[in-house]
Amino acid sequence: MSQSTTFILLTTDFKPLVGGISEYLHQLFQEIAEYYPVEVWTTVEALPDQRSAYLRQRLPYLRELMSEQERERFQNLNSGQYIYLLKKYNAQQLQSILKKENLAKIEIFIGVWNLIASCWCQTLRQVGLRYSIFAYGNELISPQYLSVDHWRRADFQQAKAIYACSQGTAQLVTQVMQTEIPINVVNPGINPDLVLQNFSTAISSWQPQLNIKTHRNQLTLLTVARLVPHKGIDLVLASMETLIAEFPNLGYWIVGNGPDQHRLQHLCQVYSLEDYVYFLGEVDELAKQTLYKACDIFIMPSHSHKHQEWEGFGIVFLEAALAGKPCIGSNQGGISDAIVDNVTGFLIEAENVEAISQAIRCLLLNPNLRAEFGRQGLARVRETFTWKTIAQKLIHLHQIEVS
Repeated sequence: MSQSTTFILLTTDFKPLVGGISEYLHQLFQEIAEYYPVEVWTTVEALPDQRSAYLRQRLPYLRELMSEQERERFQNLNSGQYIYLLKKYNAQQLQSILKKENLAKIEIFIGVWNLIASCWCQTLRQVGLRYSIFAYGNELISPQYLSVDHWRRADFQQAKAIYACSQGTAQLVTQVMQTEIPINVVNPGINPDLVLQNFSTAISSWQPQLNIKTHRNQLTLLTVARLVPHKGIDLVLASMETLIAEFPNLGYWIVGNGPDQHRLQHLCQVYSLEDYVYFLGEVDELAKQTLYKACDIFIMPSHSHKHQEWEGFGIVFLEAALAGKPCIGSNQGGISDAIVDNVTGFLIEAENVEAISQAIRCLLLNPNLRAEFGRQGLARVRETFTWKTIAQKLIHLHQIEVS
């Protein structure tokens, strides 16, 4: 693979969309652009002032090119007709772009699998181009793709390489896709410059803004997540019901929004936790980094909710470690790549309230252990999880696959 080779990313999930996948792909290919030319072909429209080290090309959705009357007819199509039109349009769109490329000098990556990505995979195979594909977990088990499972299997089984975001996700790919293709693990990374430079100034401006009574909560848990059932926030609340009697100065900050918020707030009433739990909603980056720095323990015991949700990695654990905080997570999904059990935090049995309570209690009673886990986590993040290190790993792995 020569330096003139262009890396092309095809994706429906990218910046400025918010989420782990869009951030992962943006940061990874931004760093790869330091070594190779990179082009991102995406259905997502860029912000007017968005700058990057890669070239970006917009791939419009089929609906965007339709008249209002055509869109109405499109909505009334059955699933078979819809998939046929989707496949035809995306194939023609991709073929027209590929005609302008030197096909011998490009390496193509599929950012995340879905119906549109499957159309791209099939088109690439038809023109004799092999591709690599990233895997995160949810796209492998989502019931919405059951009707096209044969497409999904073909797309993964005929890929040149598969890059999973964690060891757990790599095992899931092998299990679900039944592929013999070697699966490489390329974890998400983090920007080490996110560390707060002036914590005292940040916390003094942040405290009144978020209206948190920190003087009552001298020991604090923190979760940063979308409020959905599989994040396990309800399990933390259940554990707090018993912990409050032993630790009356314990508080819990929950950052994020989502459809599960009403249920979680109701649980706070059921457990009499209204004075201890704070739902902070979405916060800006400075406030988030301040919360990481101000908390005592970061916790997110995600689990596979009804076998339809998957925690592929958990970038928030790296963010907490970068702030020097111990982490508690479950032993499901890819979290074991983010937390080293008994070194940077605790991995506990999924959906086990007693195990969560024991892990929290252990850390609350042992400030030296909290500090040691925090030091170990920070050192590990700086050594292993910078985007530069992650990008170099992917380039090295891909060079092996190509050769």
